[in-house]
Amino acid sequence: MTLANMNTVSAENKVTHGLLSHRQAAEYLGMSEGWLYGSGIPFVKLGRRRLYRLEDLKRFVELNISHRKYEAEA
Repeated sequence: MTLANMNTVSAENKVTHGLLSHRQAAEYLGMSEGWLYGSGIPFVKLGRRRLYRLEDLKRFVELNISHRKYEAEA
């Protein structure tokens, strides 16, 4: 199992009603919570909590795949 698969499995196990907490969403993406605030990823606001749908996080990743060829440094 790859690291990406492990992250997906652990995040999906923690999902409550299909929503991840702000901290869980940041962990899932491997980014800081501060970065997530400015990311523009859709979220659900319940009281003071920001909750993220796993499908929106996956969509964000898919939309940000780079198709540039990797060039090794000489």
